[in-house]
Amino acid sequence: MWLRLFFLLLYFLVLFVLARVFEAVVWYETGFLATQLVDPVTLSFKKLKTILEGRGLGYSGLPDKKDVRELVEKSGDLMEGELYSALKEEEASESVSSTNFSGEMHFYELVEDTKDGIWLVQVIANDRSPLVGKVHWEKMVKKVSRFGIRTGTFNCSSDPRYCKRRGWVRSTLIMSVPQTSTSKGKVMLKEYSGRRIEVEHIFKWITAHAASRIKTIYNSEHLKEEWNKSDQYRVKIYLFANLDQPPAFFSALSVKFTGRVEFIFVNVENWDNKSYMAEIGIYKTPSYVLRTPEGIYRYGNNTGPFFYGQSQKV
Repeated sequence: MWLRLFFLLLYFLVLFVLARVFEAVVWYETGFLATQLVDPVTLSFKKLKTILEGRGLGYSGLPDKKDVRELVEKSGDLMEGELYSALKEEEASESVSSTNFSGEMHFYELVEDTKDGIWLVQVIANDRSPLVGKVHWEKMVKKVSRFGIRTGTFNCSSDPRYCKRRGWVRSTLIMSVPQTSTSKGKVMLKEYSGRRIEVEHIFKWITAHAASRIKTIYNSEHLKEEWNKSDQYRVKIYLFANLDQPPAFFSALSVKFTGRVEFIFVNVENWDNKSYMAEIGIYKTPSYVLRTPEGIYRYGNNTGPFFYGQSQKV
């Protein structure tokens, strides 16, 4: 009997030790590693592109590794935690849900009557093949869903009259985004007119249209005027970055909080004088500033902030 009790206690002791070991491994991967900076020069071309995808930045016009690496460097410090998360997500094989619209009313309720999100819909015309094949569409769905962009498929065979009324006589891609900055504004449907149907080119089209809704500041005079202005927005979020357009998650969030929060992108690419940035407490890019009636909160001035990883998912 004592022997059985001894082995039972030994069994629980082994389980306890193994649990502590697994916890230590998880802490090392998500804690210690997350604070270690990575030099983008040491990464392969594929890994650099994976980082940009996780940050919601397009690279379709950057064929060389050097250009892609420079964009990674401009978009913020790269840390082990972000690299680890990006590679793990790239390897993940689980599918992401996408809506199949049954007809006009279903499409209207979810897409045209929704003012707080972005939709990408593949319209398949009668007796036609889809514009984006199955494999590339699944990649597209997975790519945009991480930024809160919803996707769906409208097969015209389920409602041919509606497609005819809409003028959808050929297979196409439709993007919906609120047209104005008010919460009750109309939804605008944009049709993809690009010649190339690769995932990265379509993603660039989506992010460009989403970013066009965001107020952009290009010089310090405009920044000073905007910073000292009081208007109807009680809450504002600024992104200071050395980029030509904001990342996808920032644009998607601006749609999510339409009419409630103003999102402002400060493009500092060609600034010679950044003295006013220092006056308002911005010493490094990218940096985020949240202004509320209660105070001003800054994120990004410390070395190596974890900007774009899992914590930034919409």
